[in-house]
Amino acid sequence: MRTFLFAFLALTMALVSPLLAGDAPVDPKVEEARSKLAEVLLDEAKVPERVKAVADLAALNALPATKVLADALDKLAARTTQAEVTAARTRQSYEPYKGAAQASEKDWTIKQRLVQQMEKDDALLRGDSLVLDAIGVAVAGLLDKDSIAYLDRVAVKSELVATRRVL
Repeated sequence: MRTFLFAFLALTMALVSPLLAGDAPVDPKVEEARSKLAEVLLDEAKVPERVKAVADLAALNALPATKVLADALDKLAARTTQAEVTAARTRQSYEPYKGAAQASEKDWTIKQRLVQQMEKDDALLRGDSLVLDAIGVAVAGLLDKDSIAYLDRVAVKSELVATRRVL
């Protein structure tokens, strides 16, 4: 009796675990598009490639692709939020050096470093903004009812303002 019970439990777990693990097997097209987007999502220098990867993923217009898109949006929104905080701190640090001639070589060096950091922050935020806009366009073009319902739930549950704003 005990052996039968263990065999029954093992069989039940073998059949139920794939269902508990999540979705059905991933479509190769979705996996390929996910992989391409993952490669470039946070690469500041590849804005056109990032935008294209988002469009390619959204063109699949299916729930698995939408879930990947939502995950990518969260990752990008988290990085963008952090970059906005960094940019604000850099601008605040720059305020004492703004406009006036610098009293010393050290002040001049600090001012130059802060200007370079602001330029870097702005470039990152510009690129991320273009990709976030592309995600917004992709979301607006979705026709799959399940995808739209999923994104509605994500928009309500998301803690990131940037994610909610895009959705």
